[in-house]
Amino acid sequence: MKRIISLILVFVIAFSTVSVFASPIEYGQAGILIDKKTGNILWEKNSTKKMYPASTTKIMTAMVILDAVDTGEITLEDTLTYTYELQERLDLDGTHIELKVGEEMTVLRLLEGLLVASGNDCAMLLSTIFSGNEAEFIKRMNDKAAALGLTGTHFTNPSGLPDKNHYTTARDLAKLAYHAMKNKTFAKIVGMPELYTDPTNKTEKQRYFINTNNLMSYKRFSQYYYPKATGIKTGYTDDAGACLVASAKDGDRELIAVILKAGHSGESHIDAKNLLEYGFKNYSSVKIASEGEVFDEIALRYASDGTDHVMAVAESNFYGLLPNGVNASKVEKTVSFDKEYVRAPIKAGDKVGSVTFTYNGNVLGKINLVSDSTVKGKFYRHILIARDYIWSFLIVKIIVYGALLWLVLYIAYFIYAVNQAIKRKKERERRRRREE
Repeated sequence: MKRIISLILVFVIAFSTVSVFASPIEYGQAGILIDKKTGNILWEKNSTKKMYPASTTKIMTAMVILDAVDTGEITLEDTLTYTYELQERLDLDGTHIELKVGEEMTVLRLLEGLLVASGNDCAMLLSTIFSGNEAEFIKRMNDKAAALGLTGTHFTNPSGLPDKNHYTTARDLAKLAYHAMKNKTFAKIVGMPELYTDPTNKTEKQRYFINTNNLMSYKRFSQYYYPKATGIKTGYTDDAGACLVASAKDGDRELIAVILKAGHSGESHIDAKNLLEYGFKNYSSVKIASEGEVFDEIALRYASDGTDHVMAVAESNFYGLLPNGVNASKVEKTVSFDKEYVRAPIKAGDKVGSVTFTYNGNVLGKINLVSDSTVKGKFYRHILIARDYIWSFLIVKIIVYGALLWLVLYIAYFIYAVNQAIKRKKERERRRRREE
């Protein structure tokens, strides 16, 4: 019986060890998993190795357009016209939505064709929106990459076609996707399982496309469909292999996975699904702070009732994604106040600072700290505030302290002079008496 139990224990330990150290991806040469809410890395493999991104490039193409929309430089309703020159440059072996020469389409519809159907013709047309050619657009792509800190990334075209100087890393792609998914228009488009394009001046019927991201739809390859999927973008070339940037949501947990250079599309989808499931199985959403929870106190001035502080409490609940088994007590909490003190009057709920939550060197997020109570101010507080404001200037302090020093020296000199005068008077009195 002891031998049987020993063998069972050995088997369990061995199985557990394999489970813990086994890679959640099987086919991709590089991959990464991050928390969609914070960007924190949960798992990675060769994540900083420079690789070809293929059509996952179109995430950046879309972001350059949407940045211009946000700044008012263009609108989603602006119309672009597909030209003969673009058609001549289009590689018909690549993915496209069959734009016709002279066809007009809005920026929004082109973005949908770009991200859902992976249209290279859409990418080429969108890249002409600023200066009529790709050069300005590609510059903006690389400027955006630099602004986001994508240190292992460089673009030479808006589609992701092979080029030795067109590369990225799994970590950079994850960071790009993290920022892209904050844009509501982008998130809505990549979350579309299928696409119907409106008739145009060159087509009488709608075009229909199934999202190239098979995690989003069961209509092409149902075996890859993943109900938790929310986006994002596929890519494939012979040099890049099969690439996939995928996002998913399970309750209040949201993740982004990147797979680069799998053998074929099916392998990238299997890896992405397994990596996302790895995250959901091994990480839990933990309540780290409760609304109204006290974190610190801050000094209060000018209160009518003499109150000298208020409590700084959490404005809202906060949940963080932590490895299974890790509780809130393991999270570091760093309080930061907006000012050294606050002034009365103050209302309950007024912001006084913030608290940042960190685990294992990663920032999980932060929330506002607010006053827990309402306190009235003294009716003459404005005079006190003006006094304190004036006193905050160094030159005022120098003048005041200088004047006080002068007054002290003057009084000391005056006392000294009086004493000397008294001594001289007494000396004269003694002389007079001796002479008499």
